[in-house]
Amino acid sequence: MFPSMDGATVKGNCNIGGWPAIDDPQALPRSLPGAELAHLCEAAAEVAPGLRRDPVRIGVYMDAYTPDGEGLLGCVPGAKGSRTLVATGFSGHGFKFSPAIGEAVARLVVEGEAGRQVAHLDACRFQGAPAPRTVFCCRIR
Repeated sequence: MFPSMDGATVKGNCNIGGWPAIDDPQALPRSLPGAELAHLCEAAAEVAPGLRRDPVRIGVYMDAYTPDGEGLLGCVPGAKGSRTLVATGFSGHGFKFSPAIGEAVARLVVEGEAGRQVAHLDACRFQGAPAPRTVFCCRIR
């Protein structure tokens, strides 16, 4: 949970795994199942007992992840030797790590190498593997 800019609410995210993968964006559920909402209200009350249990707003949106849950950073697959780079798929980690990711991208552009330990984010690591599936998660405020 994170404080919201309005100073009166917190933002919670229930993307803790187990959400079904969907192939069609039109199949995205637009509401949170009641059992999941009850579970999240209980968890919020346990973690932050002073908060009101019932959410002010619930939003369900799409999110995409790589099969290993890590982001992609490096040359676009199939474009080796070009200066086309990708830096995506970091989920909530992108915000936390944006200074380091930004520095790695800048070094890739200017120097041709990241200058940091980012090999595990190589954008080519899934070549030949099935395409990642899209999952959905929700935001609760």
